[in-house]
Amino acid sequence: IPNQQTVLYNTGMLLVILFLTINKSIYGGYLLLSQDSDDFMYETYGLGFEAFYGIDFRYIYDYIGILHNSAGYVYIISLLAYFARCLDGYHHFLPIILNVFLLNVTGSIVSKVARHYNANEIVIKKGNVLWSLYPCLIHLVSFVFRDMVVGFLMVLIYYQLIINNNIIKRIIIIGICLLSLYYLRFQAFLMCAFLVVLFQFNIEKINTKTLLLLIPALFAFMWVVNTYNIDDKITSYTELRAETGGGIMNRMMNLPIYIGIIPRLCVLSITPFVVPEVTQAIAGISGILQLFFTPIIIKALFNTKVDMKLKMTFLLFFIGVSISTFTFRHVCMYLPFAFVLCMVDWRNQGASKGLMKYVVLYGVMWIVSLGLLLI
Repeated sequence: IPNQQTVLYNTGMLLVILFLTINKSIYGGYLLLSQDSDDFMYETYGLGFEAFYGIDFRYIYDYIGILHNSAGYVYIISLLAYFARCLDGYHHFLPIILNVFLLNVTGSIVSKVARHYNANEIVIKKGNVLWSLYPCLIHLVSFVFRDMVVGFLMVLIYYQLIINNNIIKRIIIIGICLLSLYYLRFQAFLMCAFLVVLFQFNIEKINTKTLLLLIPALFAFMWVVNTYNIDDKITSYTELRAETGGGIMNRMMNLPIYIGIIPRLCVLSITPFVVPEVTQAIAGISGILQLFFTPIIIKALFNTKVDMKLKMTFLLFFIGVSISTFTFRHVCMYLPFAFVLCMVDWRNQGASKGLMKYVVLYGVMWIVSLGLLLI
C-alpha cells in the first residue's frame, strides 16, 4: 500500500500535467510569458552552457554574464541536461519533475518541524495534504523556476538549526545550503545567513513585546538588503504586471517603504490573486484561503506558547519578501513557516479560540491599506 507521500507526489504530478495541458492548449506552449519570462531564459542559458562547457561551473559567468540573477539555477538545468544524455536527452519536463519532488520533500520537512513542536498529528497530516496540493504551489512547480529549490533549501536550513543535534553534520548541510542559495537567490542567502547568526543567541528569552519592537529593525535590515540587492533589480517586472494588472500594485510599490509597508504586508498575505486566466485563477484560490488563515497566523505570533525562533523566522522571511517586488513565485520562501505556525497554534489554543480580535486587527490593516492605495 503506497504511503501518504507517494500518493501526494503522484497526485501533485497529475495536477501539474493538467496545468501544463491547459497552458499548452490556450497559449500553445508551457512558458509563463513566452520568451519574456525567466523560465525561458533559464532553459536557454542552461542548455547553452551545457553544450559549450559541460558541467564545469568555473565558466558559468563567462557564458551567462556576471549580472545574471541565478547562476545556480542555470547550472541545475545544465546538470539535468548533462545527465539526461543517458535518458535520450533533455526534456522540458525534467526540472518540473524535480520541482514536484522538492515540493513533496518540503512538505515532509514541514510536517517534521510541526511534529517537533508537538502539533496535533491529525492537523499535521491534513496540513501535509494541503501543502502538497496547494493551488499556487502546484501552479509554481509547473514552470521551470528556481523558487521551489530556494524554498526547499530555506526550510532545510531551519530544520537543521532546530532539530539536527549532530554539530558537524549540521554545519556541513547548512554550509552547502547557504552556498547554493548564494548562487540561486542572493536575497535568500542573506536572510538565511542572518537567521543562522541570529540563532546563536538565546532567542527564547525574547518576549512578544520585545519581538514587536524588533520588527522595525527587521524592516530596516530587509530594506537595506533589497535596496542593494541586484537580484531584485534584474528580476523581471513583467510577471508582476501580468499577474496583477499593474494599477494598484504599481501604486503600492511607489509608496515610500515607511508608508507602504502595511499595504505590502496585506497584499502579500493574499498573493496570488484571482485573475481572469485559467491556471492563475486556480492558483488564486490560495489567496482566498490565506485571507482566512492570516488571522490564525497573527494569533500565533502573539501566542506566548509558540516558539520564538519559529516566529522570528517567519517574520524575517515574510517581511523580506514583502519589501521586494514580489510575485506569486516568492510565496514559497515564507509559506512553509506559515503552515507550521498554523499547525502549532492550532495545538496550543484551537483554531477559533480568541481569534476574533485578530480578525478585527487584520481588517483594520486592510482598511488602512486600502485608504493608502486609493487616496
